[in-house]
Amino acid sequence: MRFIYTDGNNHDFIELCHDLDNFLNELVGGEKNRAEYIPYNRLDDIHDVIVAYDNDIPVGCVSLKKYDDKSAEVKRVFHKAGVQK
Repeated sequence: MRFIYTDGNNHDFIELCHDLDNFLNELVGGEKNRAEYIPYNRLDDIHDVIVAYDNDIPVGCVSLKKYDDKSAEVKRVFHKAGVQK
């Protein structure tokens, strides 16, 4: 397992976020059922990201949305289960 520190523009992070969004849409019965939460999960507000790799395959991520010098929110936590090697 390998971890990299990056930002919200990282391609692997963006792809994992798309996977997370698809998972959440399926879980709640479609994007319309979580529409009120989507504005709070915009990637342009994300600057601190950790992406986890297993054999160079991106399998998980977590990010922080900074509010000020003393507080941040943990965002976009996701792990792909059953990744094929």
